[in-house]
Amino acid sequence: MRLIRLVMERLELTLHPTKTKLINMGKGKEGFDFLGMHHRRIKEQNRTGYSYVKVQQWLTSKAEQRIRDVIRARLATSRALVQSVKEHIEYLNPKIRGWKTYYGGTGSYTNTKKLVKLDWYIIEQFARWYAKKRKKNGMHSVIKTITRVVAQMGLLRMTNNRMHMNDERRKAV
Repeated sequence: MRLIRLVMERLELTLHPTKTKLINMGKGKEGFDFLGMHHRRIKEQNRTGYSYVKVQQWLTSKAEQRIRDVIRARLATSRALVQSVKEHIEYLNPKIRGWKTYYGGTGSYTNTKKLVKLDWYIIEQFARWYAKKRKKNGMHSVIKTITRVVAQMGLLRMTNNRMHMNDERRKAV
């Protein structure tokens, strides 16, 4: 740590005392959060049985909550009721594109699960908004409708996964 401080002083930079710590990534039990991503060393095995180690990244809970806050701030306010689906989609699409570009490139299973949950969160917030706007009882009565409507109007998703499978595909799985 002393060596790092000396190098940082030479560069005229300082370490934040409460945010800086040394971790042992050797065993994969510890990781660190940096720029909205959690980084952790993991062991994997390929199809031929060759084992290797890599650092995997996924979205931090704090970053995930910030994304949810932005979506909720847009769709869960009383002033959101006077706006159209198209206006909401035009507002959210650039944000979703940016989040997908930044957080979507890791390819980790954990990260993909988190992004799929965020896709569903967006649909749920749209369903709540639509139910309030149309004075329906609960979001569950409109979820299929709003999923189809926002998809037709071009709402982007955080993942390329399908959000709804029809009954035939569901039975096959």
